[in-house]
Amino acid sequence: MLFQYKDDSFKYSKCFTVIDENEEEFRVLTNIFDMTPEDIFLLYRVRWKIETFFKWIRQNLRIKQCIDYNKNSIKIQIYTALIIYMLIYILKEVLKVKTSMLKITKIIKSNILENTDDVFLGYQK
Repeated sequence: MLFQYKDDSFKYSKCFTVIDENEEEFRVLTNIFDMTPEDIFLLYRVRWKIETFFKWIRQNLRIKQCIDYNKNSIKIQIYTALIIYMLIYILKEVLKVKTSMLKITKIIKSNILENTDDVFLGYQK
């Protein structure tokens, strides 16, 4: 990755502009003085990927709050939600259902104790 940057540092913060290989310009403000601008910019990119992943989790896995706040219970809650999401996705693909994942989830919730033979008949492709 090629970097060009202009340093506009202050006493307690470091500000620089990075131009990446796509000629996109990014302004970065940080208080990390012992890293190069390239490394700081890469950290921001990784952090943004993590933020995007957690946004996807909140939107798609419907995790609104943690059951408990220790490391193990958070892992269990995320893994359980991922497994449920993947099972619903597999169900959607196997049955060739043409509706959204949210709609399928609502159908499953409302018919959880019903006979499942006819539940998805009207939703198939």
